Amino acid sequence: MDPNDVTYNNPVLVADHDGTVHMLFCLEYMRCFYQRSNDDGESWSEPTEITGVFDAFHAVYPWKVLATGPDHGIQLRTGRLVVPVWLSTGTGGNAHRPSVTATIYNDDQGKTWHAGEIAVPCTEELINPNETVAVELADGRVMLNSRSESKAHRRLVTTSKDGATNWSTPRFDDALLEPICMGSIVRYSLAKDGGKKPPPLLQSRQPHPRRWQGGSRQKPRPQECVRETQLR
Repeated sequence: MDPNDVTYNNPVLVADHDGTVHMLFCLEYMRCFYQRSNDDGESWSEPTEITGVFDAFHAVYPWKVLATGPDHGIQLRTGRLVVPVWLSTGTGGNAHRPSVTATIYNDDQGKTWHAGEIAVPCTEELINPNETVAVELADGRVMLNSRSESKAHRRLVTTSKDGATNWSTPRFDDALLEPICMGSIVRYSLAKDGGKKPPPLLQSRQPHPRRWQGGSRQKPRPQECVRETQLR
């Protein structure tokens, strides 16, 4: 398709332990594709449509809008690939609300993808969860860190043993402000410091929706955007 005629959106990259780079992306927030690179992105396989994977979500959520990430996916120590996604019925503002978050996953190096379970639903308290990033914790659980429009103005987190099912009850993380903006989180290390404290996670997000000074918009200071958190 001519990129001048359509919108390609929400690319998500996953670094494989064997050096493969997996990529998922969406077309017009309606279709999802997968491709891979074996030479650090110099060349790519032909995109394969995997929109059918999302059909399984229809049993629990009547989505019309789909999106991956946006940000990075992860490969677990087990080899499983996990990619956060969000879904919307498209009946609200900007056709992206209301919304819920979930994951899709793969256990055969990108060949076959499966739908997980809804991880963060949309409720009166958890308002329109959407752009989400995943991280593997030191104990092997997968944690999702989600943007939302909730009145608490804190990031939402939930965990699962396999990154796909049996998600814990979502909760607000008091340490992580939510300016209603995409954020990211990565693991710095899996090694523990003498077993006394968990290895750090680095979380990045825009600390303020707008920051004005002298009539112009200012970039946030680096120390405002990246913080170390001891989330387990």
